[in-house]
Amino acid sequence: MLGGFNNTRLPRVDIIGSKTFISHPTIKRLLTDSSYAHALDCGAGIGRITKNLLSKVFAKTDLVDPIESFNKDVMEGEYLRPERETGKIGEVFTMGLQDFTPEKGKYSVIWNQWCLGHLKDEDLVEYFKRCKEGLSLNGGVIIVKENLVAGQDCFDALDSSVTRTEWSWRDIFLKSGLKIIHSQTQHGNILSLKIANGRIP
Repeated sequence: MLGGFNNTRLPRVDIIGSKTFISHPTIKRLLTDSSYAHALDCGAGIGRITKNLLSKVFAKTDLVDPIESFNKDVMEGEYLRPERETGKIGEVFTMGLQDFTPEKGKYSVIWNQWCLGHLKDEDLVEYFKRCKEGLSLNGGVIIVKENLVAGQDCFDALDSSVTRTEWSWRDIFLKSGLKIIHSQTQHGNILSLKIANGRIP
């Protein structure tokens, strides 16, 4: 969580990398099939990804975050005022992802960035199963963008979060009934970008 810390190179590298990623032909085809209609920004914070990426690509974006003050900023603050006034902001949900169920068949993209380390593996599997049902029936993708660790998963007792290995993520996707259709490491920092689509055929 950057908490609105917008004036460093990291957000620019981050957004450019994400724009490039969703332009991949396989992803673009699925998003086109769903008409770029509705995005969901998970663990949205103050809405940095919504403002700089999702609202520029999708017709409307819903946001979910457990911190009420961040959501109040989204709904009433200056940062997303232009997006609100142009009808780009949809519903805002105040809850943890372990309790959140996306509306069935609603979303072209469900975007998860730097927010899944606080979910236990079993909660994450169930969350992805619910996200799978939330994808548009015409096409849609679940995107996961998280830091990776080599060797074995690393638990941080200070903030009760876990940084997972690539193989842990692959195992979680498999248990969730998801299939990886594209993945890449973002250049310019240590982040990894992954995508999982809907049901395994």
